[in-house]
Amino acid sequence: MRAAIEQELTEGRDLREALTAFASRVVTEAFPSSDYVTFRRLSARGRSAPRLPEAVRERPERMLEERFAQLATDGRIRTADPRRAVQHFTALTFLLAVDALDEDDPESAAEESEILAIITDGVDTFLRAYR
Repeated sequence: MRAAIEQELTEGRDLREALTAFASRVVTEAFPSSDYVTFRRLSARGRSAPRLPEAVRERPERMLEERFAQLATDGRIRTADPRRAVQHFTALTFLLAVDALDEDDPESAAEESEILAIITDGVDTFLRAYR
């Protein structure tokens, strides 16, 4: 996550392009290569699923919150609450894309082009609200 933030959300880069590249990279590289989808399936099955410690669970969000705070300071987005902006961005991009990836039937799982469309639409919606 840190590498994606540092390499994609760079100063001077077009914000729409940067956010789209960042979200695409995380969804297509980080989530499928980790245990994230498996963890989501386990946690969806009930309260008995293990919970990650809060410090681990929130670390990626905090890194992104710091970058969004910097984007707000630089005037690239408008928000008084970077944490809420991260929550909105995550819901509009990561969560919707991961839901499309997280199909029980591999044949019905979303194609890469559909994932990119979901992310692009989410970034556009986010920017309409936060620019």
